[in-house]
Amino acid sequence: MAQHARQIVSDVPVQLKTVHVVVSGFGQDRGDPTGCDKLWRRLYSEFASAETLVLFCEWDQDMDAVARMIWRHSGSNGESPLVTLAAYSWGLPTAIKLSKQLWRRGIQTEVLTSCDGVYRRLWRLWAVWFRHPVVSIPPCIRRVEPFRQKVDWPFGHQLVAEDDQRTVISATRWADRGHFTMDELPGFQARSYAAAVRVQWRAGLIDTEPMPPEQ
Repeated sequence: MAQHARQIVSDVPVQLKTVHVVVSGFGQDRGDPTGCDKLWRRLYSEFASAETLVLFCEWDQDMDAVARMIWRHSGSNGESPLVTLAAYSWGLPTAIKLSKQLWRRGIQTEVLTSCDGVYRRLWRLWAVWFRHPVVSIPPCIRRVEPFRQKVDWPFGHQLVAEDDQRTVISATRWADRGHFTMDELPGFQARSYAAAVRVQWRAGLIDTEPMPPEQ
């Protein structure tokens, strides 16, 4: 039995190739499964393995600890894992914080899919005093796919790249639904999944190049 256990451990790859993280919004830890829950379950069921880490994080989780854990499993051969993030509501600033903590450790975020993201500390004040509150996207994130709505309050904030030579922000996709069901939006689900699939392909974990998702 001990020999069999040693064999299992030795067969586990030293390095992660891909990481996918879903970050939920405020108050999503009670009631029925949310859109973020469903997205995480889909990613986990299809991609989780010794080479792919799929995490679900809440908006108030310690992102420095999460970044340290990812870094520990990233190996020592100089190749960083490819990372995708999907974040809803208050989860957006948390996801940005994770991307910064990863960048401190030499790991860049390939794609962030943002679903009606808002700052959690000053968003009430900003919503009252500013017509167009913004969220700054750091250059450690290569591409952002934003989804927003204007049906009810709070409204997702505008995303602006700190360095538009290093970060591409796609055109905002507007949804005709309220903030509190935005993470159920099929477009958000599809884009987050598509980003993960493409990263899996780039890492050599799927054979066929994926088709781009429908607009």
